[in-house]
Amino acid sequence: MSRRHREKTSNIMLSNRRLPALFFVAMLLSLAPARGQAADSLPEAPPIAIVPQDGFNLVIKEQFAPDYIIARINREAYNWFAGTLTNLPINKPITIGFSMANEKKALAGDVKKWRGLRPVLTYADPMQYETYEWFMKDAQGRWISGDPLKTGDARFAGTERLPHQRSVPVTLAEECLSKDQAYWCAWREMDEVTVLTEANICRITAQYTQSSATIAMRVPYPVAYQDAFIQRLRDAHIPGLQIDTLGTTPKQRTLDVIRIDDYDVPPRLQDRRTILVYAREHPTECASSWVVYGMVSAVIRAGQQANARHTNCTWLFIPMLDPDGCARSCSDRMAELFIQSKGVVIPPETECYKRYLTDYVRQNGPIDLAVSFHNVESAEFPNFFCPTAAPDYLTTVNAVNRGLFQSLTERQYLTGQSDHPWMTLAMPARLFGWCATTFGSLPLIYEVNDRFPAQRLNLAQLEGMGTVIAEHLATWLQSSEGEEWHRQVVTRHHQ
Repeated sequence: MSRRHREKTSNIMLSNRRLPALFFVAMLLSLAPARGQAADSLPEAPPIAIVPQDGFNLVIKEQFAPDYIIARINREAYNWFAGTLTNLPINKPITIGFSMANEKKALAGDVKKWRGLRPVLTYADPMQYETYEWFMKDAQGRWISGDPLKTGDARFAGTERLPHQRSVPVTLAEECLSKDQAYWCAWREMDEVTVLTEANICRITAQYTQSSATIAMRVPYPVAYQDAFIQRLRDAHIPGLQIDTLGTTPKQRTLDVIRIDDYDVPPRLQDRRTILVYAREHPTECASSWVVYGMVSAVIRAGQQANARHTNCTWLFIPMLDPDGCARSCSDRMAELFIQSKGVVIPPETECYKRYLTDYVRQNGPIDLAVSFHNVESAEFPNFFCPTAAPDYLTTVNAVNRGLFQSLTERQYLTGQSDHPWMTLAMPARLFGWCATTFGSLPLIYEVNDRFPAQRLNLAQLEGMGTVIAEHLATWLQSSEGEEWHRQVVTRHHQ
């Protein structure tokens, strides 16, 4: 056989061997368009989105990948963020990056204040009252509700590993149990954020067991919760407690004052003592509302005790000074507007508070103490400190603070120095300063920090701080120093 004939025969045989493989490849190629069309028709995972909520301020700026999004704070404040996320991939790490930059460079955030920050998370509805109920185990192993309006057997929530609760499904409740198994709350801590100081950004990386979750810098105190709490106080018909409604905001939200007399008010004006306490002068400072809430709870519980100690004291509580500002999550709406200045429009809420307090003093005597609460971000200050004091009142402020800081320290809270405020400065345009100028009240202002990295506070501990403060202020007013202060306030009232 010639060489040419052998090559031809070999090629034919090789071609015959390749036929099945080539046929299979041709079949795959012929199916490729159909396979591509099928892949294109599969629905893509929807992008992570934000569910709008009153008082929440997170906005998704961009999603780079299924597991990485860039978010920004939709207001010019960095001591607060919150957002309800949906379409979350389940059981895989998701990273949220925050930029602290702002178009107004003077208001840019400082990410160093977020060092050590551990945000909080819940799978419950953040607008429901039950989401903020916590439980603590007592010495008998019973779960006790922290709701001050639950009494008797209603306070008990079982003795099992987890309390009987209605905020999250049973399948998720285990995540909310503390490590010592003695505390339960629907809000649990997340891992520490990653802080990139040079870029002024931070990142939160977490895995989610549900496709929808709410994350926040600290536990929120939304307008919906405040409204539900006020209604429950009305329905409870607690002796000595009444809700004074001052009016409505431009957005038709009510302005309420929780007024509590610890027992029948003395008939003589000079024997009555009044303490005004309020929070959310800056609407983004939610921790301050929880301290005031804790004070309300403490006064309610004290009145329920059979051997309640009478203090001749009326409490005026305002857990949320600016409901409209809180709903918008704006940083500063009416904080400095209690004194008229040229060209400044005074919000109607300001006038409502001034009118109410003026009428109260006319009918019931002066306000002894006007107390304002605030909160910082995370790393800059301890759990409790006094940022400033008016120079004319510094001696008396220090007298109040010495015992107060000692009581807080004894309860294991980390505090600043009791007799060295951060600065001495009068603030007559704020409500507590206006009360000092108008009624002679002692102006007191405090900062709280439940996210301090060296000692973070859960919701029960934050409310417990309010208990300590309420007890101390009532006790101080009955001390020799408090009696002398009260005489001075009464004298100024009659001048």
